[in-house]
Amino acid sequence: MLCAALTAAVALVSPARYDYVIVGGGTAGSVLANRLSADSSKQVLVLEPGPSPRGSLKVAAPVALTKLFHSKWDWGFETTPTEGTANRPVHLCRGKCLGGSSATNALLYHRGTRADFDSWGLEGWGSEEMLESFLAVEAQRDLPSGKYHAADGPVGVEDSRYFNP
Repeated sequence: MLCAALTAAVALVSPARYDYVIVGGGTAGSVLANRLSADSSKQVLVLEPGPSPRGSLKVAAPVALTKLFHSKWDWGFETTPTEGTANRPVHLCRGKCLGGSSATNALLYHRGTRADFDSWGLEGWGSEEMLESFLAVEAQRDLPSGKYHAADGPVGVEDSRYFNP
């Protein structure tokens, strides 16, 4: 079903041939498209099913985060109810727009934990390999570059500007 939808979407745009098709215009898709399109001989297509957040006050104001839940900006995903959540589902805000979840989740950035990556046991996906990937895209504004942070990547990262004592 997804392949048919992608094929139909690609047929609507030109040129008719692409070297790369990226599904999702969130942070990862945008960084990947930027890197791949640096080679001007390559044709890159980014498909994003949601709208552009440009001009939307709800998306621009982090205080409106919950107003985006179950809206045109959100995929509406929920967890399966469990005993640990009092048998209630938990909403997972996943952005359905250009910018993806970065546009709809108050711009929270989290890499994941070492144990998560290492527990997968997949070649190339361990914590050390993933750290290299994170460093390649990170532009940390508040911490010095070093073993765990970099300042030269395309994705801006900074500490929260507001702390509630």
